[in-house]
Amino acid sequence: MRNILIGNGFNIEIGSMDYSNAAIIKRMHKNIRYKDYGRHFGYKVNAKDLEDIINEIEGNILKDTLSGKYNHLCQRDDEISNLNRFIKNYDPMQSIGMEDYFLLLRLFHHFYNDSEDMIRNIAIGLQKLLLDAIYNEGNLQNLHRIVSEERKKELYNVLNRFNNIFTVNYDWNIEKISKRDVKHLHGQFDCLNPQFKPGTTLNVIATLRGITYTGSKEDSHLFCNAIMGFSGALKKEIINNFINLEADKDEYPIQEFKNLTGTLCMAGISPNNDDHIMKLIFENEEINKVIFYYYSKKDKECAEALYKNQGIICKPVSELW
Repeated sequence: MRNILIGNGFNIEIGSMDYSNAAIIKRMHKNIRYKDYGRHFGYKVNAKDLEDIINEIEGNILKDTLSGKYNHLCQRDDEISNLNRFIKNYDPMQSIGMEDYFLLLRLFHHFYNDSEDMIRNIAIGLQKLLLDAIYNEGNLQNLHRIVSEERKKELYNVLNRFNNIFTVNYDWNIEKISKRDVKHLHGQFDCLNPQFKPGTTLNVIATLRGITYTGSKEDSHLFCNAIMGFSGALKKEIINNFINLEADKDEYPIQEFKNLTGTLCMAGISPNNDDHIMKLIFENEEINKVIFYYYSKKDKECAEALYKNQGIICKPVSELW
């Protein structure tokens, strides 16, 4: 069997750097200044409050994190490992990685001994801001429309060489181009979070907690079933909690991914992210070859440093598409 796992590099490939991490963060700042998120936060915060929070993360919290101020506050193994990774890899010439915002904010919460409810609620708010910036007024969902017919045919032929297509992206461009079923490991924009689906256990729990759907047709993507977090372990917990409560649903096809056989190719994936997925790959004895298609020399070096002992094969993405 030939399988492929695709990440955000695919969207950069077909949609330019508008979908890079730096562009998404820049868009988040712009959205906060010019869009009204009030009803999604119960009108308890305004644009100035949101901008202050993001600026604090990028300013004082970042400075304190790099100085080691929060090192002793880590409460989980994944907080320790991701904090070490962040400090080691931090580059002041590049923007903070999207999911590292959750890490820095979490450590800041620990410093002030904030409750888990507060940590979770603010993380949900941050997730909405990032999802909106990724979505880009719906332009992300329409990238497949701006790809030339010739290029679209090339990508169609590449994608259809695989028996199974998985992605950690939230958009539907891969399925639109491949005309295939694509399995979203971390959710998708066109699928509502089960918290807001009547009849689900999670909807009952959300109702009891006073969590309500405040979306409209224009911003329903803010309430999709996307999974975000500072670590793979945390994402795994979120997915497992859902599976345990909604055992009859297949919202996140992790089990199917665990049962893959043959060759697994990865493209557009950051080797630093989603260690829970990498663990599933290298623990699966039925996967006999793992090929990592890299965009940059830095990604290649990182993948080899992390997984060379597991037999990962690195190739330039130009050999794939």
